[in-house]
Amino acid sequence: MNTKDSSGSKRVWWWLLLFLVLGALIGYLLRGDLGKESEKSVIPEKALPGAEKATSLEKEAETGPEAQESTEEPLQKPSVSVNPVVKKAVPMAELSLSEFFHYLDQQPSIRHLGLDTGTRDRFKIILKKLSTHLPVPAGEGIDPRILTANVYHFFRALDRTDIRLMKEIIRHERDNMEMDLRMFYQWFLKGEGDPDLDELRPSLETAYPYGGYLLKPIGGRA
Repeated sequence: MNTKDSSGSKRVWWWLLLFLVLGALIGYLLRGDLGKESEKSVIPEKALPGAEKATSLEKEAETGPEAQESTEEPLQKPSVSVNPVVKKAVPMAELSLSEFFHYLDQQPSIRHLGLDTGTRDRFKIILKKLSTHLPVPAGEGIDPRILTANVYHFFRALDRTDIRLMKEIIRHERDNMEMDLRMFYQWFLKGEGDPDLDELRPSLETAYPYGGYLLKPIGGRA
């Protein structure tokens, strides 16, 4: 009896194992068939009109305005007729010099001198006097008369009115003296501009002796 019961229980277990294997195999096959049917059932959707417009706008944004402008014809500048009568622009240095002389003519400290001409014309007279009476930039140690002449050079070359004008300018323009001297220096180095001011500009042959006179000799530095 015991042997029959044990053999019967073994058969039951074998049948259960067989059913489990068959169930797993059937489940695997069914899962594969369902996956294939789901892939076949998927139908590609057509792009909506709004989506097509969006993609076209994105392409235009990627290309940018430069690609659109390249197709357009370049704009031509309008032709401007140049009047041949228009004079050449006055350089900034000469314009500043003209304004400086106009400024001096309006100052009470200059008006009370009673000049018979404006400061521009007076400046021209002073330059002419200094150009005809050049200093001696060397030789003071050899001849004492050169030293004396250099000490009183401006008082001999210019008259009293010229000296007073120079003193008033130095006294009232002390704070702006560096900028004023820079303006005169730039004007001296510039080329042609205002013909009236070009007549005032001294030559290098005149300016060079004064440069050495103010830097080297004792009389010039005094």
